[in-house]
Amino acid sequence: MPIDLVLDSLVAVLLVVTASYCFILDRRLKELRSGQDGMKEIIRALNQATEQAQSAIAHLKISGDAAGHDLRETVSKARALADELSLMLESGNNIADRLEGSASQAMIQNNHALRKLKQATSQGDVETGAEEGLIKTLRQTR
Repeated sequence: MPIDLVLDSLVAVLLVVTASYCFILDRRLKELRSGQDGMKEIIRALNQATEQAQSAIAHLKISGDAAGHDLRETVSKARALADELSLMLESGNNIADRLEGSASQAMIQNNHALRKLKQATSQGDVETGAEEGLIKTLRQTR
């Protein structure tokens, strides 16, 4: 066998091996590229989700600030009403105390007037009809 033929055969075999290896390498590169495309899609989706989350957080912050402002306003109004009710209650208690004192004083005066009336009737100084009317009026004021 001539050397040229052996060398040509060896070169042909090496070319077939090289072509096979190039074919396998090409397939793996395609898979890698398709994986990169998938990764790019995942990264795009992640970026979009991040932007949506940031937008939602901004809306929540605005809503929270508005709710906080409304709550502060409501608490302020409630405190003002509580102060006003406290003053009204204190004023009502003072009026009730004065009325109680006046009622006690009136009862004391009525009892005193009744005693005088009884003394007068026992002495015969007052007419019977007028006496009964006065006693009835005094008892009603109690």
